[in-house]
Amino acid sequence: MIHWVLDRLVFELARPNAGKALMTDHLVHILFIETLRAHLARESRGPAGWLGALLDPQVGAALGLIHGNPVKRWKLDELASSVAMSRSTFAMRFKELTGDSPMDYLLRWRMRLACKELTERDRTVSSIAGSLGYVSDSAFSNAFKRVVGCAPKAYRVAAELSGLNGLKWVR
Repeated sequence: MIHWVLDRLVFELARPNAGKALMTDHLVHILFIETLRAHLARESRGPAGWLGALLDPQVGAALGLIHGNPVKRWKLDELASSVAMSRSTFAMRFKELTGDSPMDYLLRWRMRLACKELTERDRTVSSIAGSLGYVSDSAFSNAFKRVVGCAPKAYRVAAELSGLNGLKWVR
C-alpha cells in the first residue's frame, strides 16, 4: 500500500491536475497512517512510549481524561478509579508506558499547552495560568521554569525573537 501511495503522490505532484493540493494533502495523511501501521506491525511487544500508552485501554483512557480536561486538579486516586485500577497498579503501569508519573505527565502537558499559548496568542501570563488551573501566577511561573527551563515571559520573548511560532523544548 505504501508504494501505491508514493506512486500516486509522485503522479499528482508531476501534473497540474484540478484538486492537486487537496489530493496531495490526503495522500500524505494516508502515507503517514500506512507508515505508522507498518511500524506497529513490526513491534513484537507492542509500541513503546506515548503511542503504546494510548493503545493501553486503561492508561489510554486516563490520557484522554488528562488531555480532555487539563484544568482539572486531578489526583492520582481519582484517575486510577476513573479507569478501574488500583492506585499503585495504575501509577506503575502509567509510568512504565509513558516514562512519567501521572502527575508529572499532567504537569508537562499543561506546560506544552502554555508554550503554545505563549507563542500563538496575545494573552497575559496570568490568563494562561488561570486557563490551566493555576490559582496563582507564581505557582504557574515556578512550574513553568521547572519544566521548560525559563520564565514564561522569557519564553515568549525568545519565541518572538526567533521568529518561531512555538519553540521546541526539551523534555
